[in-house]
Amino acid sequence: MNRRKYPRFGLQFPVSFFGPRVNGTGLALNVSEEGCLIESDHCPNEGDYVEVSLNLPDQDVALRIESAAVRWVTGRTFGLQFLFMSTAVLDRLQAFIGGLATAEVESEPCSPEPTAPATVDRRQEPRFEVRYRSSFASGKMLGGEGTVTDLSSRGCRVSADAPVPAKTVLEMHLHLEDAAEPIKIPEAVVRWSEGNDFGLEFREMDPKSFDRLRRVINGLASA
Repeated sequence: MNRRKYPRFGLQFPVSFFGPRVNGTGLALNVSEEGCLIESDHCPNEGDYVEVSLNLPDQDVALRIESAAVRWVTGRTFGLQFLFMSTAVLDRLQAFIGGLATAEVESEPCSPEPTAPATVDRRQEPRFEVRYRSSFASGKMLGGEGTVTDLSSRGCRVSADAPVPAKTVLEMHLHLEDAAEPIKIPEAVVRWSEGNDFGLEFREMDPKSFDRLRRVINGLASA
């Protein structure tokens, strides 16, 4: 499978990254919606998971990628695949990449059919049928419980004990089988609601929780 689904654009900008073995700064050499190439004097190890901040040109606030995987390391360079970021950060990254794609097309006026900027399918992650207990709460409700009936690294479907309106922002706990502690998702938004069922998009998660979720997904995929 070709993981290079999104076009990469060559440009340089500062980055910083934070992982279990190394924290450092470096220079991004290219970027896409999927990941980037970084040059640094302090490279993490292949297989590490890091949080990374991208200081994009003409951006006052850095883009914070909450979890990214180090796919390869060669000398002073390494390749990152972005795994998890908030919806707001994803929107900013898409807008920035879209601007690069537009500028590239405009610089090639002879191209008869310019390619539109790539977009991310938010349902591209595989989903798996599960039966996990969940609990959730928001500022507008005391809380509730339900059963997660399908799950991906980006979201899930919940069958709850009461209706939850679309656009509600929840804090959610996913209670796994044989796990003492639930996976905590500080911010998830209800994208649709039908009866007592609703679909959640995970918007915020710390790297440790995302790594636990990723391992669950990998286990389901290999089952």
